[in-house]
Amino acid sequence: MEFIGAINTSYYCERHKANGPVLVLVTGAYRVAEFDAQSGNLKWHRVVPAPQKSVIENWLNSKFPQNEVAVEVTARKKLSRQALATA
Repeated sequence: MEFIGAINTSYYCERHKANGPVLVLVTGAYRVAEFDAQSGNLKWHRVVPAPQKSVIENWLNSKFPQNEVAVEVTARKKLSRQALATA
């Protein structure tokens, strides 16, 4: 298990495998979110206040910047999902 860093006094990040997802945990070790550093996708597992959500998202994006290819691929996936949903 790799300790990545403390986001603030309430939240911190860990990673169990080298290429595995980054886990966002509260100080009581409850999993709040899961961040995929390769794709930049963030999955929320618990309800978090909106101001805290933006702090966590900004911290993860600054700690794990996305390359242009990953951003372009996720944008295309979102557009194709929206097209399928409206069809």
